[in-house]
Amino acid sequence: MKVIDNFIDEEEFNKLSEFMSSKHMDWYSAEGVNYPGDGHMQFSHVMYENNVAGEKIALVSAILDKLKPFFIMRIKANLVLKTEEHVVHGMHLDYPEELDLEWLTGIYYVNTNNGYTLFENGEKVNSVANRMVIFNGKEKHSSVSQTDTFRRFVINFNFIEGLPEEVLEKYKY
Repeated sequence: MKVIDNFIDEEEFNKLSEFMSSKHMDWYSAEGVNYPGDGHMQFSHVMYENNVAGEKIALVSAILDKLKPFFIMRIKANLVLKTEEHVVHGMHLDYPEELDLEWLTGIYYVNTNNGYTLFENGEKVNSVANRMVIFNGKEKHSSVSQTDTFRRFVINFNFIEGLPEEVLEKYKY
């Protein structure tokens, strides 16, 4: 697991943060956080899935420039509303464990709040604005709601890692 603070430069971060919290960002209600009918609620916006980029994909270009993915599986922004107590939404994988490939999950925190990501091994990553956590996609994790801010914004990236620099360098022409 890698936790990287100040993941993108301040100017790019401010543009992304301001847009996501504005009336111009389209949010769609989901019938669950991990799966339909799980008893939890969030809003989401799919930016990329099934080789189709949504109209808001440009918002995350600075993040993609840093991640340098070889293949993108999905990019999804999530918005969770404030709860009275912290709510653990349930351990899950973003894709089935049986999927015969290795992928990474990156969670980018857009705003600072007392919500966090909880991992099956008990580790926590706090929601700190402009922080990215990258981990093995087959590691179970759960979002945990916040009690201190009205909204919690994260962007979830599922991707296959890019080729190492030494491999790219070897095949340059």
